[in-house]
Amino acid sequence: MDAKHEAIAAGDEGFGMIEIVVSMFMLSIIAIAFLPLLISSLQLSARNATLATATQLVNEQMDAPRLAASPTCSSLLLLETAPVPVVTERGGDELLLARDVVCPTSFPGLATFRASVTVSGEPSPIAEASTVVYVRTNG
Repeated sequence: MDAKHEAIAAGDEGFGMIEIVVSMFMLSIIAIAFLPLLISSLQLSARNATLATATQLVNEQMDAPRLAASPTCSSLLLLETAPVPVVTERGGDELLLARDVVCPTSFPGLATFRASVTVSGEPSPIAEASTVVYVRTNG
């Protein structure tokens, strides 16, 4: 009898149905163990995308008073009252932009320009920045 027939006769016929079912069960247990890690990483990725968009919106707002040739308090107040863009993220979150200007009491002086972005329904901003702008006159 050759070696092939001896192995079959000894009961070594390869993987049986029970071994395959047990290996599939072990593989599913491992996959279930990694599922919370996958879910949390997807949530973190979505949160980071929202934060990046909010930061970009704030940076765009900070450029407006800096780019003005000779800003005045009234021109800064126009920026504050300009229509506020609302951005909707892919996840359905609405990002709300708020601007605030504090003019000096005497001129020339320093005006404070502040921009912040909040997610609708949340009280605290997720991104905010402020800058100081030198203004010569009120209007």
